[in-house]
Amino acid sequence: MGVETAIAVGVGALAGAASSGMMGGKQSTPKVVQQDPEADARAAKTKADEAAGKAAAQAKKNRKASSLLSTGGESGLDAGKNTLGA
Repeated sequence: MGVETAIAVGVGALAGAASSGMMGGKQSTPKVVQQDPEADARAAKTKADEAAGKAAAQAKKNRKASSLLSTGGESGLDAGKNTLGA
């Protein structure tokens, strides 16, 4: 067997091994995740808006609860009234 024949046999063996999956294992295609940047931005904005709305509602509730108008500036039984007047 000559050098050219040995090289041709070696190259043929490598090609056969590569096609049968012996070289580096079986190659599988990676899963591609499809994402829509605009949809991601909308979802993030919605989440931020909800968090801001909850924070604003809590702040309003705290202001209302601590207002002198809501308690009438009095202590005792009438301290928890929600309305002004008698």
